[in-house]
Amino acid sequence: MTNVIKFPAAHRPAVAAEPAPEPAPVAASRAPTAAAAPARAVAAPTPKPVQGAAWASVIDVVWIVTSLFWPLLRWVLALDCMFQLLRAIYYSRTPDVYGWWTFGLHFAVLTAVTYFVMAYKPKTT
Repeated sequence: MTNVIKFPAAHRPAVAAEPAPEPAPVAASRAPTAAAAPARAVAAPTPKPVQGAAWASVIDVVWIVTSLFWPLLRWVLALDCMFQLLRAIYYSRTPDVYGWWTFGLHFAVLTAVTYFVMAYKPKTT
């Protein structure tokens, strides 16, 4: 079989490789010592991939468990927010009860868990 549709070939311009610049000469001190040695480039320590992978695995497990229980958890958190809203309205004129702050905190938790379940994509390796 032959190609029915001839697609144009992708032409990439050839990039000429430039030689690496030569290092600048190091100024010699007046009195060379026996301990004087050429400076060596020290590589930065590489991050440990195991630590990042461990945290990613923990977050993945938390996401899986949260997603499995999400239908029940959503109802529980929504009813809790409703209770806190009614409590905030009831205690709105009481001076030492911070009902609106408590409701705001519970609503923020509901919003954060909803965002975590809906937007997070587990990393598969």
